Amino acid sequence: MERLLVSIGQEKARTESRARKRARDAPATSGPAPSSTDSTGSTDVDDLHPALAAAAVQGRFFNTVASVIDQQRDRRVESGKAFVARSSYALFMVVQAQKNFSYGPRWGALLYICFYLVSNAYADGPYDLDHSEGLSVLELKQVLNALGMGPGTTDPLDADLMKQARKWSREEDGVLSKAMGGVWSCVVDDEKVKRAVRAVLWPYQRAYLLFRGNA
Repeated sequence: MERLLVSIGQEKARTESRARKRARDAPATSGPAPSSTDSTGSTDVDDLHPALAAAAVQGRFFNTVASVIDQQRDRRVESGKAFVARSSYALFMVVQAQKNFSYGPRWGALLYICFYLVSNAYADGPYDLDHSEGLSVLELKQVLNALGMGPGTTDPLDADLMKQARKWSREEDGVLSKAMGGVWSCVVDDEKVKRAVRAVLWPYQRAYLLFRGNA
């Protein structure tokens, strides 16, 4: 019996070793799977743009939202500016991790939509995903303009994002409206993304009450 158990154990080890070898060899023989892009311009999550991991780009997103808050002069939102800016960036990354919108005007549209949802939840406004009536191309351009503002950093990914944002801000209204509508549709029509967005937004509801002493 003891010899039988040893024999079975040895055979199992050989089988697992062969399986691990096949797993190691598979990428080299078959090559990487091609990435897919859907009609909304989203790509596979494995193909996240490297800029999304750059600290300088994170800072640019934060500063973009903070700048827009300053321009809009909403005292309730201004009192929690850092909180709203950080939360908007966090929601942006949550959606990107779920859907991964390709590098282009959709990045600006997504950042704007995240700010729209977070700031409305924070200020006790219409943050529900059934409410898109407050979105506007004019405000999207405001975000894109802020995204393209200096100063730049030594990070080439940040420098390219700043340059591209300036180009996106000069796109025709119809192009920007289509980008914004496509992103919004993905957020509200994809159940996985919608659940994630709702979960992230819930703690922000009426969060202005935490900062009302600064208003």
